[in-house]
Amino acid sequence: AATGDLYLANIAPMVPFAIRGVLWDQGESGTKVDRVDQFTLMGALIKGWRATWGQGDFPFIYVQKPSGGGCALDPASPVTDQSSKFAPLPAAVPLDGGNREVHIRIMQHPNTAMVIASDLGGGTHPTNKSGYGARAARVALGFAYGQKVEYYGPLYQGHKAEGGKIRVSFTHVGQGLTSAPGDKLQGFAIAGADRVYHWADAAIDGETVVLSSADVPHPVSVMYAYSTSIAWANLFNKDGLPAIPFKAEGK
Repeated sequence: AATGDLYLANIAPMVPFAIRGVLWDQGESGTKVDRVDQFTLMGALIKGWRATWGQGDFPFIYVQKPSGGGCALDPASPVTDQSSKFAPLPAAVPLDGGNREVHIRIMQHPNTAMVIASDLGGGTHPTNKSGYGARAARVALGFAYGQKVEYYGPLYQGHKAEGGKIRVSFTHVGQGLTSAPGDKLQGFAIAGADRVYHWADAAIDGETVVLSSADVPHPVSVMYAYSTSIAWANLFNKDGLPAIPFKAEGK
């Protein structure tokens, strides 16, 4: 199909109608446009659709990619019963989270929100359609319709060094932070000025997480679940939503 055929066939005829918002789930990987990443192309799509409708910056909600790869707080729930099984940490700290990070950045476009899908089961076309629908509806209710429902897991807000430790703060802590499943919190890595990451000992302290490592006496950078497969990362809020992966490098 030529570029734009699907838009002309399926979207253009809808433009005259009133619109409350968009729920977008991309059923393919990548952009298929050389040297244009997901953040850039989705930004153009979002801006273009809003301009075409001429009804303001209506909410645009999109489903996180890559789908799946993470464990769930409640693997018995019908929403998350196809999540990955909680796993031990890999021996080496993975650094293959670039694609996941780029897709999370789409949240930065105005009035745009992400449906967390890491704990819903994976695949380009996941089979857990009802779980995806339930999670997407939760985001729409909280983000677009303003109901008092938590729709994100813990979202990185900032970090600061405290002696030989790093304290990470979050928004969207909901009813509080938890490290279930598993006996202890894991999935964080920290680095010093050399940018060499080591797994961190992690502890929840109120609405923050405190990190340390004997291998990193002067930590400045931190990352969490920075990989495609993240079944070993287990920070959630008590609302049942997994923390959103991030990488934050300090000086």
